[in-house]
Amino acid sequence: MPKKELQYYLCLRFCPFYKPDSKEALLCRGAWLVERLIQEKRLDPVDFQGLERGVPIFPGSERDLETLVCKNCSFQEDDCDFQSIPPPANASPCGGLLLLKQLLDTRKIALGDLSVVTD
Repeated sequence: MPKKELQYYLCLRFCPFYKPDSKEALLCRGAWLVERLIQEKRLDPVDFQGLERGVPIFPGSERDLETLVCKNCSFQEDDCDFQSIPPPANASPCGGLLLLKQLLDTRKIALGDLSVVTD
């Protein structure tokens, strides 16, 4: 999936940090994982239909998912309040984490799918 298309399906719809006019070249780890799931034919962008940004995730509430997504994210060390210790009360997760949580909750993917594409 071309990066512009991924940004439309994922970043624009789910990420509170995405700026459409930005020249940012990096994807968060969650978006990278979604891209890998699509490449590996474990996920179809059609599966995003009906999902929205509004489902909350609180720091530490999804340990297994956070470990798979956040531990190798290029934004974790310097730019991620969600993973800071302690996180601020208003910390928001990236759009990739939000989308992956909903895909797991709706059984469009399984945690094992993420383990496969992270290896």
